[in-house]
Amino acid sequence: MKLYVIRHCVAKSNENGIAASISEKYCGGLSKAGLKQAKELVSKLKKYKFDVIIVSSLKRTIQTVQPYINSLNNPPKVIISKLVSERDLGKLKGKTIEEVDNYRKKDSTYPVSWKPPRGESVLDVYKRAKEFVVYLKKNFNKSSNILLVSHSNFIRCLDAFLANKNIMKIYSYKGPKHGDIKKYLIK
Repeated sequence: MKLYVIRHCVAKSNENGIAASISEKYCGGLSKAGLKQAKELVSKLKKYKFDVIIVSSLKRTIQTVQPYINSLNNPPKVIISKLVSERDLGKLKGKTIEEVDNYRKKDSTYPVSWKPPRGESVLDVYKRAKEFVVYLKKNFNKSSNILLVSHSNFIRCLDAFLANKNIMKIYSYKGPKHGDIKKYLIK
């Protein structure tokens, strides 16, 4: 099975340094630059034939893949999955990235297991990434080509799981850039 993974294109919250997390209120969807990136992805994605497209329910993932879907005569099925959503920052949604980092540093010396108030830890997201791989293996055949449009934290956890990297060192691994495509083989 081939899994093609894209981090959503640049959102308004990304440009403003806001940790939107799972909140549409703080995200604002894709920025002008992000909408342009999404249009530029069309020619890259047309090189492949996907059996299914999986996105989170957040507007920025859907806006990223929509121009590609609109360009197809017979688009593949689109599945919206909570498993592939961004990390829930709980009460810290809408804070700046710097504020979230400062809060974490004051609250915990273990960044991977730290949970924001009413939110998820990186280990929680890693668990979802493992569940997602089980879901793929259970629901798709070995010859499937799947496109996933997701979020930085989820993709980093998925990458750590699939590449057998130490999740405890996730912050030292290079994260995905907006709009980049990475391919994985799932056995």
